Formats: sequence, structure tokens, C-alpha cells
Amino acid sequence: MAVIRNWREQKPSAEGHGEQILWHLLNHKDRQGSGVVDDPKAYCLESSLYDISRNAIQPGKRGSPPHSHEHAEQLFYILRGRGMMLLGEERHEVTEGDIIHLPPNTLHEISNTNDDWLEFLIISCRVP
Repeated sequence: MAVIRNWREQKPSAEGHGEQILWHLLNHKDRQGSGVVDDPKAYCLESSLYDISRNAIQPGKRGSPPHSHEHAEQLFYILRGRGMMLLGEERHEVTEGDIIHLPPNTLHEISNTNDDWLEFLIISCRVP
């Protein structure tokens, strides 16, 4: 069954991600009952794709502290604003329109270095 969800209709959370706010949009079927999202239709993903979330960070704030994911590959797509992204040991400026690929075990952190909100999507896929 096809699913349509609008981020504006979802309840945001901070859920352990530092100072960033996130809206879980779609989740893997295996996560049903986890309480991540209230709407059962949101648990529709069947492949290695397991989470798509919209995220926002206020000016001068940062997301979660530097961390990595052993069993996840991630894409960050910058929707609005500018920021700084730690990738391994290096910091890189990111801006609207950038897409960032994070292989498993990549140390990362994103922060807002702008005077407006930084908004981005995170698309996460499981890897063995």
C-alpha cells in the first residue's frame, strides 16, 4: 500500500539528538511498536531503508554529539541554511542543496553556523 505523510502533520521530537528537532516520516516495518511514530501507516519501509526524518537545528546550536553508526549508511540532504559537518576528523561547510553520504562507522556531527534555522533530511539504510 502506498503511503503519503506530510512532515507538518507529524509530532516532532528531540529524542536524544542533542539540540536538533526531528520529525520521523517513514520507518521500517520491523520498528512497528517501538513508539518512534504513533501512526501505524508510517511503518511501511521493507528494504534496507529503515528511517527517513526531517531535522531542524536552531541558529548556533548543534545536533547530537559526534557519533557513528556501525550498521547504518546515511544520507543527509540540506534543505535550508548553512552549517558545519564533522566527517571523521575533518570539518566541512554544508549548505542548501548539498547531499552528504556517510558510510557505516563514519564519525559525524552537524551544527548550525548560520543565523537562521538549518533544515535537512536524514535517510538511513541498514547494512549487514
